Amino acid sequence: MIHVIESDDGALEQPETQSLPRAVAHSSTLLREELSAIEGLNSAVVVRRGRPIVEINEIALWDKTDLIVTGISRNEVDGRSLLGSTTTSLLRESGLPVLVVKKKPDDTRDRIVAAIDLSPAASGVFETAVRFFQPESLVVFHAFEPPFKNWVGDKEAYSRQLSKDAVKQIRNLSEQFKHDHGVHNIQIVTFEGDPAR
Repeated sequence: MIHVIESDDGALEQPETQSLPRAVAHSSTLLREELSAIEGLNSAVVVRRGRPIVEINEIALWDKTDLIVTGISRNEVDGRSLLGSTTTSLLRESGLPVLVVKKKPDDTRDRIVAAIDLSPAASGVFETAVRFFQPESLVVFHAFEPPFKNWVGDKEAYSRQLSKDAVKQIRNLSEQFKHDHGVHNIQIVTFEGDPAR
């Protein structure tokens, strides 16, 4: 468990941050207690100061981490969950798989949704979802925006064909995982629209 305190020079000398070391120590103790209750988990709590993306990547590489798991920010004004700058930077810059968790899960074995594109990294998404969560059922979601759609005559037929091609590629990839990892129920969902939404 890594927590990085982003700080500028002198910020820790301000009166409002004087109690920060006590708060960090208290939070670290609570995290250690919660993590120790998870059977079979070897864990440590690391607190560092600096740029979060730099510190997290450094520790992940040093520890030979297989997966980075991070939470998301919550915008209290309108209640929407937002990806923060650290999470966005990890997704873009880290060479490791990143799992973004909205809230603490109760059970992850029933059904997992894996959002993929059709790049070579897609097999890594499959492998991570199956290896870490061993789901009974896996939903593979692929959103796409048809390139050059405005240049074709029959836009609907063009979109349908792209969707069929995507399903075929995903099905080929999923057959390998059905065979190798014993996931028997894989559902494929494609959606035309902005993948970022």
